[in-house]
Amino acid sequence: MEADKSINLPTSNAKVDVESATADCGNAYQNVDVYLHASMLILIRQLSNLARNSENIISQIFDDSTKIERKWRKLTQRLQKIKQCADDLLNIDPKSIGNRNSSD
Repeated sequence: MEADKSINLPTSNAKVDVESATADCGNAYQNVDVYLHASMLILIRQLSNLARNSENIISQIFDDSTKIERKWRKLTQRLQKIKQCADDLLNIDPKSIGNRNSSD
């Protein structure tokens, strides 16, 4: 006496289970698709913000470097004037200074 090892499932129930599983897979796929789309939008916004912030930083650096360049030019001009004054002082004949004071 051998036992029957086959399982008898009603075909109507099996069909409903397959349709239900297919619908669940479709819903899961749709949920993943929505999640991925939302994630992409978030990443795009973050990239846009990063680009905007980088542009602002570069602009600020450029502005700062322009200000530094102007200040450097002014400082260089002042140093040239100081050097010229020092050269003028070095070129003064000490005897001519003494002669001015001795004109009593």
